[in-house]
Amino acid sequence: GVLRAPISGALRGEVNEAGGLGQLSATLQIGAGALQPSDRSRPVPFDHARSYFIYDPASQMIRFDELSVDSAWGRGSAEGHAYLGGVESGQLQELIGQFTFSDLALNPNDVYAAPLRLNRADADFRLELAPFRLTLGQMYIEDATSGLSLAGALSADQAGWSLALDGQMAQISRDRLLDIWPEGLAAKPRAWIARNLKAANLHGLNLALRVRPGT
Repeated sequence: GVLRAPISGALRGEVNEAGGLGQLSATLQIGAGALQPSDRSRPVPFDHARSYFIYDPASQMIRFDELSVDSAWGRGSAEGHAYLGGVESGQLQELIGQFTFSDLALNPNDVYAAPLRLNRADADFRLELAPFRLTLGQMYIEDATSGLSLAGALSADQAGWSLALDGQMAQISRDRLLDIWPEGLAAKPRAWIARNLKAANLHGLNLALRVRPGT
């Protein structure tokens, strides 16, 4: 319901001796479209996505062997698992899962001259569908020389998108900081660092990002 895109796929399943649903395997191909949970939330466009997963109704768990996305904001692939909430009553309400992401190249809203490349990320999350809310319990992003820990929540309602994100990083070099710091975000302090600080290692960094509809 939150994807506005053509979806096709193939399902292979079985029925057990009691007449219940057994293990289900699925392949989904998603064409060009957008993630847009509400009419007022700005669409997040993508070119295509695909997923290979196995659903075990006994444990109400989906195992994703592959989940890949190619979009205007970036591309990457993931694997992991998620537990489904609400399916016992016939209405999917939430997913609680753990994913590992790889081959990440990110460039939301073209904030970088070239996509930002990241080695790997591990995330624990809860995704509620009505209303749409993604709660990030913990996400750890591995970079070439450091790591970033994140936690927060992303939601969408009739007013638009809201984001609250907090992070900590043990250390980072001056050059890598400027690589991942978009030029249009807090432009004056970024320009001061680029102009006046020729070499440095920074320790004990904290970040807080808040986005509200219209801001």
